[in-house]
Amino acid sequence: MLDREQALKLFTQIEDEGHVHTGFYGFVSGAETPQFVGCCNCCGDCCGILRAINDWGVAEGPQRSNYRAVLKEENCLACGDCVERCQVHAITQDANGIAILNRERCISCGLCVIRCPGDAIELVPVSREEWFDVPPSFEEWKERRLKTLGMMK
Repeated sequence: MLDREQALKLFTQIEDEGHVHTGFYGFVSGAETPQFVGCCNCCGDCCGILRAINDWGVAEGPQRSNYRAVLKEENCLACGDCVERCQVHAITQDANGIAILNRERCISCGLCVIRCPGDAIELVPVSREEWFDVPPSFEEWKERRLKTLGMMK
């Protein structure tokens, strides 16, 4: 078991190494509402979920955060750090080295923000329409999942 200080130190180290924190919510046996189950710290080389996005274009990946990455081009130093750190290849560079952010691929993990020397990328809250609320029941979760997978209308 880690105390809060040890956990924050570990998460900071993991972020510095370029891993994505992916939290899991689920329905623990007997629970009527979703519970935080745990966290995985992944990279795009070994994580099956991130590799599915990268290698096979699977759109159903980790749940995006309720924030979105926004690029301020005028602050971009064209260093490429964000391109290197992005685990889902959502950032490329134009001919001048300025970052280009692909919102469709971005899972809003924040790895690009952490090391940006020009403060050119920030996370801002998404609109209420884009907001993800954890389903209040297992049945609703199941229905949302089936709709997302295209198995239910």
